[in-house]
Amino acid sequence: MINKKSILTIVLILTAAILFCSCGTENAKSFTEAPAKKAVIEQSYKNVNNNIIYHDGRLYAVSILGTNYEGLYAADENGVERVKNCDGRKQLFASLGNLFEQDDKLYLTVSDIYDAKLYRIDGLSAEKVEDLPDEATADELDSFSGGLLKVGLKEISEEKSDLMISYNGEKPYRLAKVFKKADYSARGYCVDGSTVYFVTDSDSLYKYDAKKKSEPERLTYLDDYSDDLFYTEGYIYCSMYDGITRYSLSEKKTEEVLNTEEPYNVAFLMDGKVYYCFKDGVYVSDKEMKIRKYLDINADSVYYYGEKYLYFNTNSGSVFQLERKTNKLRVIPLAWNVVNKKIG
Repeated sequence: MINKKSILTIVLILTAAILFCSCGTENAKSFTEAPAKKAVIEQSYKNVNNNIIYHDGRLYAVSILGTNYEGLYAADENGVERVKNCDGRKQLFASLGNLFEQDDKLYLTVSDIYDAKLYRIDGLSAEKVEDLPDEATADELDSFSGGLLKVGLKEISEEKSDLMISYNGEKPYRLAKVFKKADYSARGYCVDGSTVYFVTDSDSLYKYDAKKKSEPERLTYLDDYSDDLFYTEGYIYCSMYDGITRYSLSEKKTEEVLNTEEPYNVAFLMDGKVYYCFKDGVYVSDKEMKIRKYLDINADSVYYYGEKYLYFNTNSGSVFQLERKTNKLRVIPLAWNVVNKKIG
């Protein structure tokens, strides 16, 4: 028998859901579009091991409430459905789940207080599996510049990591093995054509031309920890501990873009602009301006699979859909789909 306290709790949850989903942001009306001919989000590696992904006609998204994994949902033009058998509510302190594709199959990993669980997703149901198929090996290198340049970060030991590089189909090689005098253990990188920019444990920013295979050139000392780099329009954006700095390749100097002690949730590069997601919103920076606020949402991840829309997963149990041409923002309710079954 349901007591008064339980009834009150249900009423409060439903009221919050209705208020959230009717706060001026209309529901998304379309998801299905052909995959993009060219990736627009670059150098952020956010379309791999992500918590939102497009697979086999559905947009799959991990629902996050606060910091807890709540479940996996699949959305299409008919509405939102919870994927069965991978319910976060049954797991103790389950953390954020990651989605990834392997051999045209969709997988979900979820960690809880005891261990990590791996699920194979088939439509609207999930099956727990022990391991990936033997023939399924993840590509360690990210492909850029039409596939000519491939770069990856390889962990050598607990104290050292190195860049793995391949250009124009050559056998991948470790950068530190080719240039043994280098003082670096690589932490992060970004690319421009055949050029790789990378930051090291000594907080130094380097430039390396993979086509010419010339010795890496030390550009500057960053004076702080950074491991997330983006290149666009002659600038290298560096995410620092207390903000964002960029290095001008033409002027050979650094300047502060944003000063904050707040860490960002996710960063990405799109259409020649760099975007950073903080708790109070998404900020954008480009060559003409240092930084400005772009969206008033707290995004945990960003996903792009077509030419028309950009998707932001949040920790409020909803995904936001941004129409790139009009900047119109719509909501895809996940955890609240009990009161919003039909989308649109």
